[in-house]
Amino acid sequence: MITRLQLPAVTREQAMSSRSRFAIWLQPAPACAARLGRIIHELAQSRGGPLFAPHLTLLGGLSASRETLAPAVADLAAELHRMPLQTIGIHGENRRFRCLYLEFPHTGDLARARVAAQARLGQEEGVFAPHMSLFYGRLADTDRDNLRLDLEARIPDVIPLDRLVLMDISAPVESWREISSISLGI
Repeated sequence: MITRLQLPAVTREQAMSSRSRFAIWLQPAPACAARLGRIIHELAQSRGGPLFAPHLTLLGGLSASRETLAPAVADLAAELHRMPLQTIGIHGENRRFRCLYLEFPHTGDLARARVAAQARLGQEEGVFAPHMSLFYGRLADTDRDNLRLDLEARIPDVIPLDRLVLMDISAPVESWREISSISLGI
């Protein structure tokens, strides 16, 4: 039985302007995280973007306290299993947080994880477009297309996700802080 955390009702605008904002991430297994982290670092260095850990945001914009969220995230992690996700491809948009990213299908274990997170945390966040960013910033279309082609051979076809992480995302990207990281079951 899922225990639903009772969070205060807030609009998306209130959550975005709140002083403390949190996100729940799925992170890749260590070897894959290191490989993707090197790519993120290279892109940040060469294109002037911020550094961040490779992740897939399961839920974002959470405004409850960390004392409330941390045990709920631990309970959620106990329900979830490690999941290998097949990439759909490398895509990019003219949006800061979706400039260059890996796309994943919203099916199977990932869809179940999303539903479980929403049920446990009482969040009804909008559309879920599962992705793992490789670069935050803005790039010209031709630069983004060239990078996509260059990166295709360096990105694994399957990304193994094995940790659930609670992040404090209240500050600018460079100052995001990990609150807790919990291994998923086998």
